Amino acid sequence: MIKLIKSLWGSKILLVSAFLYTAAITIGSLISSEDIPKLEVAISDKLIHFVAYGFLVFICFLYSFVTFKHVSYLKNLLIVALFSFIYGIIIEALQGVVVLSREADFQDIIANFAGISFAVLILVLIRKKILNLKSIN
Repeated sequence: MIKLIKSLWGSKILLVSAFLYTAAITIGSLISSEDIPKLEVAISDKLIHFVAYGFLVFICFLYSFVTFKHVSYLKNLLIVALFSFIYGIIIEALQGVVVLSREADFQDIIANFAGISFAVLILVLIRKKILNLKSIN
């Protein structure tokens, strides 16, 4: 994983990845529930929110940290976490207004927040490794 991140330092791949992933969450959240394929294995909707928003923080943080070098690690992380949380609230609100077959769910916002918090915790715990990785380049 560290080698993969190292190979992406300074590249536009992180920007494209963050943009495409955010677009995927937006599209997935705003399409009609009738258009979502049914899986044979039951997966909790809340688990999907937890993982989706946790990964959103991870990918956006990596891009932000590499791009905005004058901003500290923790400040970058807090900005990305706040952006992700606000984005999740906006998406939930849009679900309730724009999509007829779906409705806004406060528990989804809680699951988003839990995923965001977990990603922040992991990124704080591996801070030294990421800073060391950045200093190698």
